Amino acid sequence: MRCLVAAVSSSLVTPAITDFQISSTPFVMSFWHRAGCGGAYSHNATVGQRVFSKREIFGISNEPELCYSYSGAPGDPKSMKWACSGDGSYVTQTPYASEDCSGQALRQARGWQGAAKHLASQMWAVVLSGRKCLSVGGPTGYSFIVNASVPESERPYCTQSSRTMEEEIVDLVSQNEADEKRLQRGKARLAQSVARNEHEREVFFIAGTFVGFIAGALTITALYKLGGRNRNWMRPPEAGARELSCSMLATGNGDTSEGGFAELPGLPGEEPPK
Repeated sequence: MRCLVAAVSSSLVTPAITDFQISSTPFVMSFWHRAGCGGAYSHNATVGQRVFSKREIFGISNEPELCYSYSGAPGDPKSMKWACSGDGSYVTQTPYASEDCSGQALRQARGWQGAAKHLASQMWAVVLSGRKCLSVGGPTGYSFIVNASVPESERPYCTQSSRTMEEEIVDLVSQNEADEKRLQRGKARLAQSVARNEHEREVFFIAGTFVGFIAGALTITALYKLGGRNRNWMRPPEAGARELSCSMLATGNGDTSEGGFAELPGLPGEEPPK
């Protein structure tokens, strides 16, 4: 039973905000003791040397909450979490004594870094854009300013400008169009490759047929000539030209005392030469 409870508990564990550390651009917040960001200066705080997220971020952030390291005056929190509400209308700022928003949230801290605060998302987006003074607590309160614009990719999604969201949509549409074009080019290359292979097969077939025809013709010619030679070798002697043979016998006709040549009789039925 305990093993089953442990297994169920482990399956219900949600991602921690410290699961991923994203690339960040630290920014400085300057504080004053009075409203209007003038008069007696208080201190500076460096925010965002490390930024944490529950999920990995590619390009523009789509996260509802992010954790920022915070380095200010002695006694200040070590990190801040900015989290969008469900409808994105406001941001909750929560201070922590840890450097990665882990552990228990601080319930008491001085000034701006006190207990959790709720800030209008649109107002906070303007502040994070830089050089906009925010006064807290009326004329006798305090004020601060963010000295540089915080990149949109390092903000919770509800604090990003509408322009950024429009650019994100345009980027997604452009990416889809580029993917579609790559797919079409791939199909075109595949069709060209199939056509080229078919053409090569036709050329090889025609060339093979031609070579086979020539080889067959040469073979038949060679066999025909070889057969003619064999027929000449096998002819009988009487099928050749008439052969003459001379004999050293005397003619015996008394015309001379010396022997002479006499023509041998020819083949039966053959007339003597004239």
